Amino acid sequence: MLKRKDGRWQEQVKLPGMKSYKYFYGKTQAEVKKKMAAFVQGQEKGRTLAACVDDWQAWHEGQVSPSSIRAYDQPVKDIKEYFAGKYIREVRADEVDAFLRWLAAKDFKRRTVQMRLNCLNMAYNYAIIQRWAENNPCAPVHLPKGLRDNRREPPADDILRAVDQGEKTGGGLFAFILLYTGLRRGELLGLRWDDVDLEAGVIHVRQSVYYEGDSPRLKTPKTSAGERSVWLLDKLRPVLAKKGKGYIFGGVSPLTLSEYNAMWYAFCRDHGWLNKNRRPSISPHQFRHAYATLLFEAGIEEMDAKEVMGHSSIAVTRNVYTHIRNKRREESAGKLNAFLCRDSVGEGKVVEIKGNG
Repeated sequence: MLKRKDGRWQEQVKLPGMKSYKYFYGKTQAEVKKKMAAFVQGQEKGRTLAACVDDWQAWHEGQVSPSSIRAYDQPVKDIKEYFAGKYIREVRADEVDAFLRWLAAKDFKRRTVQMRLNCLNMAYNYAIIQRWAENNPCAPVHLPKGLRDNRREPPADDILRAVDQGEKTGGGLFAFILLYTGLRRGELLGLRWDDVDLEAGVIHVRQSVYYEGDSPRLKTPKTSAGERSVWLLDKLRPVLAKKGKGYIFGGVSPLTLSEYNAMWYAFCRDHGWLNKNRRPSISPHQFRHAYATLLFEAGIEEMDAKEVMGHSSIAVTRNVYTHIRNKRREESAGKLNAFLCRDSVGEGKVVEIKGNG
């Protein structure tokens, strides 16, 4: 420890990860040592998890669309609530696991819990880059078993028939194209007439629409898989052969959010597809799942389905196909049970299975 000309004591320290020395001054050696001890203790604990999550979210705003940022708001609140007062270097994997079980106890669905784990994982990865943490406690943690699945099911068969056979205008046309392309809502809203290649028999997906307030904004696909060409099925040719100008839905510019909502609401209302709160009981995304089911039933291989659906990885496609396959098995088992258990007069069945031995 050095005594300066002004009478104060001076000491310096450089901990691992520090780019330069940190200097401490005091009237006495004890005062300098106290300041140093407080600094070292603070460096060991690091920043609070809440502060790091806030900084990650602020940085992340420049990487994703406003709609994605809004989707992170509640997960971030839940993370900060549970880990209030915790330092980022103190959290261990068992505490992350306890956080997920805390969410499960609230009866959150699988996707909801997954979103919170994803946010915490991304915040920790960012903290490691910034040298606020040395490891990511999310890495070994898995979602609790038994979480309710909130996978959107395809619309019922009667709805699909109504869309297939109904008018091809407004919301009816929107649902019809969704059903036979598997596009996401934003992708269809961003589709232009020039994207329809009748000669090649494909529809080019180059951009999608998201909203800031009521105003439409355009973005390119977030992954290379998103920018793709989908098959122009014969079902679609009659409605897309009469080429217009600009956007298929909106004309010179894409539909505003209020215009889109009004179109979809009128479509669902006219078909009686409103719930008790007078809101649409079906969503555009359900028709994407219906298209995936068509691919599965047509025997389209997983890799081909991945490309046409625009999935980011084959794992996503396999997950979708597995879900459809399992549901088909359940439906088949139900039909067989119903057949064997009929008890109406003259309809009872007794099945005797004889073995070889």
